[in-house]
Amino acid sequence: MRLKTGVTPEERVALRIKTIIEDLNLDIEQTGIMLARVLPQLTYTRLETILEAMQYEREAVLDPNVMRQRWRDGLQ
Repeated sequence: MRLKTGVTPEERVALRIKTIIEDLNLDIEQTGIMLARVLPQLTYTRLETILEAMQYEREAVLDPNVMRQRWRDGLQ
């Protein structure tokens, strides 16, 4: 569902995560440790799903056969 600004809630969250992770002052290993300690299992599982989707999307962008099939299926 698109908002009036043309940005979906998913895009907005992705941009917020991107901004946080791009901060070079942030110790991402320590952040990972803290997340492992404080996240409930459901949140951890959802985060894993996000990472798997991200990995699939990255691989699909590099594989012209996958992109061709997605184009045929009407996906972008």
